[in-house]
Amino acid sequence: MWIDPAAGEVMLSDYSAQWLADRPNLRPRSQELYRSLLSCTSC
Repeated sequence: MWIDPAAGEVMLSDYSAQWLADRPNLRPRSQELYRSLLSCTSC
C-alpha cells in the first residue's frame, strides 16, 4: 500500500483555516459552528 510521504505535513488548524477562507458563502452561523468545533480542546 502506497502512503503519500507528504501526508501529515499540514496542520489541521492551517488546513481548516484555509478551508473556511475558501468558502466565503457559508452562512455566519455555519462559520461560527465550524470554528467552535475546531477550537474545542476538551472534545
